[in-house]
Amino acid sequence: MHYFYVLANTQRGTLYFGVTQNLKKRLRSHNQGQNLYTKRYQTWKLIYYEAYRDKKDAYSREKSIKKYKSAYRTLKKNIANSIRTTLKVRGSGPSTARSAMRTKS
Repeated sequence: MHYFYVLANTQRGTLYFGVTQNLKKRLRSHNQGQNLYTKRYQTWKLIYYEAYRDKKDAYSREKSIKKYKSAYRTLKKNIANSIRTTLKVRGSGPSTARSAMRTKS
């Protein structure tokens, strides 16, 4: 399986998108500072992923998110709604989810 994934750094309000075959190993490498972009903002959390059988499909999804603002906005909205729902179940309010979804412009 190939995974398109989204990481969040809630301290900085930054999202990172990528593709991998091993989510646990990839998340560990991001948090250990082994990646050029993400090592500046260590402490990443996996907040979303999609599984694909074909590597080409996973990379196509990543490319569309990075290239098309409408695809990015839709994904971000869906993730925010999902986080908000999860946080409400755990007793937190939606303001926490919104602050976790801010991105750096």
